[in-house]
Amino acid sequence: MSEKKYTWGGAALAPKEYPVEIYDGALVSGDYAFRFGPIYGILKQGWGTSVKGMGSPDEPVALPDELRMTWYSIQEEKFYTGHWKLDKEQMIKLWDQESINVRTGEKENFETLIVGLAPAGNVALWADGQRQVLLGTFQAHDTTITQEESQVIYAGALTS
Repeated sequence: MSEKKYTWGGAALAPKEYPVEIYDGALVSGDYAFRFGPIYGILKQGWGTSVKGMGSPDEPVALPDELRMTWYSIQEEKFYTGHWKLDKEQMIKLWDQESINVRTGEKENFETLIVGLAPAGNVALWADGQRQVLLGTFQAHDTTITQEESQVIYAGALTS
């Protein structure tokens, strides 16, 4: 049986007081990965802000079942990394549910999965559309990235 497919994109943000730079990351679903990397620049738009992602696939794809993220906390002067399984069933129920725009009365779908990066390696994931729904929170751990590794990650982001 084929997995149901949806239209979705990804976005990332950080609190205004906590600027970060993503070095590598992805929302992964089967044979599709929505990639995050240095192209996002320094993030500091504010916590819970509704943001538009940097595109979405041309065709609907399965919702992701894992999140991978490595970033540099400018304020803390350290790298964080993590890899987490996502509650795909929760996302499927939410995407199938849709929501009603209170202004127009029309149905609207969720469109974006927002990854929030916070102090001490805290991570949040929201579904964003007419409203935002918190899907989960996660804990990253400190890591060390050498200059050579950072160049490889950066080069990979440019070719992805």
